[in-house]
Amino acid sequence: MNPSQREIITLISTANSKFYPGLIVALYTALENSSGKYDYDVIVLDGGLTSAEIEKTDRLLSTLAREKNIAINVTNRVLTPEELQILPVRRGSPLTNARLLVPKLFPDMKKAVYLDSDVVCARGIEDFFEKIDDSFAISACLDPHRILKSDRTVRDRIKPSEYEWPYFNAGVIGINVARWREKFDEIIALLSAENEWKHADQSLLNYLFRGQWNRVEPLANVCLTLRNCAEGSFIKVKANIHFIGPVKPWMSNESNFYRRCADQFFDQAWLRINPGSQLPKRTVSSKSLSAAKRKIFWYQLFQPTRARLYRSALRLCQEAELGES
Repeated sequence: MNPSQREIITLISTANSKFYPGLIVALYTALENSSGKYDYDVIVLDGGLTSAEIEKTDRLLSTLAREKNIAINVTNRVLTPEELQILPVRRGSPLTNARLLVPKLFPDMKKAVYLDSDVVCARGIEDFFEKIDDSFAISACLDPHRILKSDRTVRDRIKPSEYEWPYFNAGVIGINVARWREKFDEIIALLSAENEWKHADQSLLNYLFRGQWNRVEPLANVCLTLRNCAEGSFIKVKANIHFIGPVKPWMSNESNFYRRCADQFFDQAWLRINPGSQLPKRTVSSKSLSAAKRKIFWYQLFQPTRARLYRSALRLCQEAELGES
């Protein structure tokens, strides 16, 4: 296909310097696993990146795009203090909610894929783009919580008849920006101080667009719960691995026991991006190992299914450790 005939995927992510290692891994692996059917327009919502980090992102992604024989444009959009002031702070930063500003920041944009800066994209993000259509506000994967009533801040605002409706994870989503733009004033109102959202913009979006999203293949966004890690679905097949929660693999070389294999995927991606660099030897938290062994002992008496999950996760952890010794 002539490159000029390719459709362009707009890929948006957000970071500051603290999350830069996650950002570059997320964007690089997304492009690394692109199909070649699309060109890419990458937009970074900048909440505090250095000039060196901005230059490195552009250089690495542009070089990879040439190797993939696709076109790419990389834009760094600095979020102003006035724009950031609209957003509530979560875990010390307003950036968690930054994607909600997309309709305002880009008034001509029709659709995009949003990618959290804590995902290793071994599958790529085109599943989400290809699901976007006029009938749905969002394309997403089912969240581990599975249903709306599991999020108390959503449950408190909906009818009981909606409790069992599916609940999506917002870490990787296809956005019908035109539909979001129609609801932008309502989005801003829901962000106001009197509204509490358990999972930040994920809760808000699930409330606002409940019943208005279509489901994407689960392997396109595997959230790192104990179950997902114990079942190891992301190990043998191409899957996007989402490091949910406050602890990220670049923040420490010590892993929780059940995330040891997933952290290894992040380390491998980091070394591909930074050839010749060295990472500190990754270890497993002795505290998490001890806790896992205690739980196996008690769960096998009262919850054998739960005990099996812990044993499986522990076995995969030990195999990862042996593989690197």
